[in-house]
Amino acid sequence: IVDMRKPLFLLVLLLIIPIGKALIILENVDNGVYNLGDKINVKGYMIQNENMFGILEHNLFCGENFPLLIRAVNIKRGEQYDFDEQVPVFFSNPGDCKIIITFAVDDVVKDQAKTDEFRVTDELKGNFSLKNNLIQLGKEIEINGVITKFNNEPIEGIATVFLTQNGENFFVGTIGIENGRFNFVHNTIDNPSGEYFVDVKVTEIFGNKGNFENILKFTLVNEISVFAEVDTVLEVGPPVGV
Repeated sequence: IVDMRKPLFLLVLLLIIPIGKALIILENVDNGVYNLGDKINVKGYMIQNENMFGILEHNLFCGENFPLLIRAVNIKRGEQYDFDEQVPVFFSNPGDCKIIITFAVDDVVKDQAKTDEFRVTDELKGNFSLKNNLIQLGKEIEINGVITKFNNEPIEGIATVFLTQNGENFFVGTIGIENGRFNFVHNTIDNPSGEYFVDVKVTEIFGNKGNFENILKFTLVNEISVFAEVDTVLEVGPPVGV
């Protein structure tokens, strides 16, 4: 059995396309937010009612145009040209964007299609933890972090850690981020006692960044403290004398 629905559909489209024109059908992108360095799946097809040789352009528009992909295309009358591309976002102004597909012959635009708007951002997401929040002066503090893009993909980059007290930086250190994770250890022997906050600044290889302020808090004590844990057992039984 031959399915005639697709040929009939293409025939109808050809009948409504003016001579010398093309028709681009473009699907919307998969996500609402993309980071720099992400790849956007651009999928659709094009048909036309006469033989044409031209240039098919994929552009990212975010207030200004950023070319993503340019390809020469030779299409015969009535044939459907499918495209399914993974285009990277390397350069952009963060904000609302769209993908614009243009087909031109001898610099004359035959058709153009646009996706719905999505957002391009250079911001990162972070999750942080502190092994202890009450630390004896001279002991080590251990800070762990998990840094991802908006699609939860782990990054590779560098984290700069600030220990601040009353708005003053008492220590600054850097550590590499591998597969989205870092483990920062610092000896507090040279730090004055008191309450501290932790700030972390992150830079990533594609230009994404994160500025995480007051994400953790801990206290350095300069006196010997004894922490004892007492287990209390509650026994349940019949009243005495019963």
